[in-house]
Amino acid sequence: MNMIESMNNYSRATSEETFGEILIDFLDKFLQWLEEMANTKPKYYNIVMIENVEYIIQRLDKSNIWKQKHVKLNQLYDDNVEKYMKYIFEYQFPKYAEYMKEVRKLIEGNESLEEKSKYNEKAFNSMVSSTFGNLAKNCKSMNERIKKHLKSSDALKNDMYNKLKDYIKKEYEDVESIAEKHYPNLSLSPGKEEVERELE
Repeated sequence: MNMIESMNNYSRATSEETFGEILIDFLDKFLQWLEEMANTKPKYYNIVMIENVEYIIQRLDKSNIWKQKHVKLNQLYDDNVEKYMKYIFEYQFPKYAEYMKEVRKLIEGNESLEEKSKYNEKAFNSMVSSTFGNLAKNCKSMNERIKKHLKSSDALKNDMYNKLKDYIKKEYEDVESIAEKHYPNLSLSPGKEEVERELE
């Protein structure tokens, strides 16, 4: 059954139950089409999904017909936002992204970080400092990139910027966790309070 058939069934709906089923079926097919369309340009996949899914969420009412779909749509939205924030952050800090990828790989393999000069305490702190040490300036640059990508409302752009700051806080917390476990004598620079001030 394609989208046109769904629309035809919608016009022939004779009961509330049937009406609801047809609307849900139509939305499912639209989301399937949306994902296929977004996949034609993988680089912008998350951006296309964020803008369109957010548009749908804002315009669906809160009736029982849509209750389950709201859950699915919000999860779809959140998943794409998380991946987009990761892209924005790693685009700004490619050396950090590659470095931490290797750090996490070594940790998963139960290898000692201190025994490798590139990943010892001094090197780790240096990478953290160069990444999180001037966040105000870098956040401005990342926010400009977000505004360039998103073509919809200013409200969505502002929401993405706030989510970016949340993502950075979460990333720093992960760095803190790694430092506490693998570099117990290290005093990270910048510290958590300084990072939070930079993100205000």
